[in-house]
Amino acid sequence: MKAVILVVFVLTVAAVLCLLEAYREQQYFKVTEDVVVSRRLNGLKKEKKIVFLSDLHNKEYGVGNERLLDAICKARPDLILIGGDMLSVRRYICPYPP
Repeated sequence: MKAVILVVFVLTVAAVLCLLEAYREQQYFKVTEDVVVSRRLNGLKKEKKIVFLSDLHNKEYGVGNERLLDAICKARPDLILIGGDMLSVRRYICPYPP
C-alpha cells in the first residue's frame, strides 16, 4: 500500500513539474548566441550578426511584443531571418481553410 501511495505521489509531482515547465516555456523566449566559422565567409569585411526568429505561434511577449523587440534591438542585428511557425492559423483569425 505504501508503494502505491509513493508511486502516485511521484507521478503527481512529475505531472505538476511538467505543467509548470509548459507554462514557463509559453511565457518566455530563449536567446541563444552561436558563432559560425567557415572559409566561405572569409570575404566579409566584418562579422555579421543575425537574429533568427522561429516558433512564436502568434505569441506576444509583452504589450505589442515589447520584450521580444527589446531583445532584437539589443542584439543590433545586421539581418533578421524568420524561420517558421510564426503564426498559427485559427478560424477566428483566418476564416478560409488552408
